[in-house]
Amino acid sequence: MDQDIFRAVMSRFATGVTVITTRDTQQWYAMTANSLTSVSLVPPLVLVAVDLKAHTLAGLKSSGKFSVSILSEDHRDISQRYANPHQPRDPFLQLPIFYAPSGMPVLSEALAYLDCEIEAFYPGGDHQIVVAKVVDLQVLAPNKPPLIFFASDYHRLAP
Repeated sequence: MDQDIFRAVMSRFATGVTVITTRDTQQWYAMTANSLTSVSLVPPLVLVAVDLKAHTLAGLKSSGKFSVSILSEDHRDISQRYANPHQPRDPFLQLPIFYAPSGMPVLSEALAYLDCEIEAFYPGGDHQIVVAKVVDLQVLAPNKPPLIFFASDYHRLAP
């Protein structure tokens, strides 16, 4: 199967955009992800697919937890910042953050956040599938529209 055609077809599935953040004893990690999926209500589980080459994967494996910040339409620059594999040592420099109950960083201006404890890692081709239990969550900005990713570009919902 042609990878470019597969990518083009899958880009026709509109998704929201999130930032996954974690830290271990040595480093902070952050990455943009649009592969967040709700798995179960009882218990509350989500999954995220993480590229095997992503630097954040090491942080997820060593910390065992992460937070998810769901981005608003005003956060295109933040999404692009965390999509870059070459991030500064402190990826949150000059961004307002707070800490979820687990100690994981959350973007203060996010639409909502999830605080998660990792339950399992599964192989997924060139990605790892990370399944996590949601231990805390909150809607932060209920009236702001989401950032949408469609056809390999960012979009806004029509008013």
